[in-house]
Order: sequence, then C-alpha cells, then structure tokens
Amino acid sequence: MTAAPVDHVLLHVRDALATDGRVGELGLDVTHEEGLVIVRGAVSNAARKDALVALVREVLDQYECALGVRDETEIPAVGAPDRDPEQL
Repeated sequence: MTAAPVDHVLLHVRDALATDGRVGELGLDVTHEEGLVIVRGAVSNAARKDALVALVREVLDQYECALGVRDETEIPAVGAPDRDPEQL
C-alpha cells in the first residue's frame, strides 16, 4: 500500500475518534503540525483519553503514515454550573 496524503488520513482519524467505542468523541480538533498529529478538545472521561493515542496510531498505521501523536485533550471538571439559571 502506498502512503496516503496526510489530509486524507486525518479525515479517517477524525472519523475513528467519533465512531470507535473506545473514544467515541465528536468535535475533537485533529491537526498536523511538524511531523505530529495533534488532537485537541474535550473528552468525557479518563478511559476515553487513555484510548485516544492508541486509536490514532492504529489509523496512522493502516495508512502507512509515520507521524507521531500528541494528545492535548482535556477532561472538563464536573461541578456546579458557573452561571445562574437562565430566566425565561
């Protein structure tokens, strides 16, 4: 198999992050910078964050794309709302 263009591979990475049950997160930002695939955004729990890099590497390997992976995602703090309830 010939290596696919990076932009094409990133589409598959985004799709896998959204549809694979190990991560299953929509809206993650996936970019390519200086030989790295960087994933940014919010994930809902630690298990999903832990699975993220391995899943991205699996997709990169499928397309013979020899890039590193940097996880810059965050798990949002859960607590009280940071504003008053909306008045209708």
